[in-house]
Amino acid sequence: MADWIYALDVDEYLFGMGALIFGVVWCFFASFRYLRHARLMEDIPTSRVRSAPQGYVELSGIAKLMDGPPIACPLSGIHCLWWRFTVEKHVRSNKRSYWKNIETGTSEDLFYLEDPTGRCVIDPDGARVIHSRKRVWHGHSPRPDRGPDVSSMGGSYRYTEYLVMQDDPLYALGEFRSDRGPSVREQRQQAVRDLIAQWKADPEKMKIFDVNRDGNIDTKEWRAAHKAAEAQVRRSQIGEAPSDAIHIMARPKDHGYPYILSTQDQGQLIPKWKRYSAACFAGFLAGGSMFIYAWIVRPPLGIFLS
Repeated sequence: MADWIYALDVDEYLFGMGALIFGVVWCFFASFRYLRHARLMEDIPTSRVRSAPQGYVELSGIAKLMDGPPIACPLSGIHCLWWRFTVEKHVRSNKRSYWKNIETGTSEDLFYLEDPTGRCVIDPDGARVIHSRKRVWHGHSPRPDRGPDVSSMGGSYRYTEYLVMQDDPLYALGEFRSDRGPSVREQRQQAVRDLIAQWKADPEKMKIFDVNRDGNIDTKEWRAAHKAAEAQVRRSQIGEAPSDAIHIMARPKDHGYPYILSTQDQGQLIPKWKRYSAACFAGFLAGGSMFIYAWIVRPPLGIFLS
């Protein structure tokens, strides 16, 4: 190996050493990041939407479409809940060829996670989305003129879609919060104000509260009108349930915590993260050993001093 290291010219050697140290550092931090993902999933209990605490939580349910226009992937037009796509072009340069990424897009549309107790709005912005549906096909233009289900004889463009579909299983780990809206008391007070405003616009109605018939509503008469409005609102609200809370999951404010959305459950994710962690740590050890060996055999400092 020493001969191979000395066979490199100065630029190749320095570039290789730089790339190696970058890879070693990346593998070191990635190893602990993946291990932390696995530990968080193991330690945080799965909550139900209705009873989940505010803060960093784990939910499990089914992906559902919200009311409104459908969500469609720009490449194929297929209806889904979340999408990400890439468009690549086959490029030939000298004696080698490769696929060059020319366009990428990611969905930011909201959708639901539904479990037996309720629904939570999922904001996918900033999430690491682990999908189980991938479609790849080829064509002859930057945007496909046909979908992946139509046979294609190849082409210089490659299209890839990653999808989360309606009714896919959905695991979510992120920041949970609930907006309970106005309280019953606040709703009642607003209803009373609205009702009095309607009465003020109706002179015939206001004559009912003008007890002394002087054409003006004094302070005492206003209090009577207010009590009458409160009584009417209370009668109209009997049996009405308070408005349900709106539950939302989004990227944690503390970016040190991962935000994960996955169509695979934690039973599949935890072993995967641990394997990634072990692989990255092995890469750190191997790359670090190679870097140290290359440094000893051909010290970079000697290159600059020679």
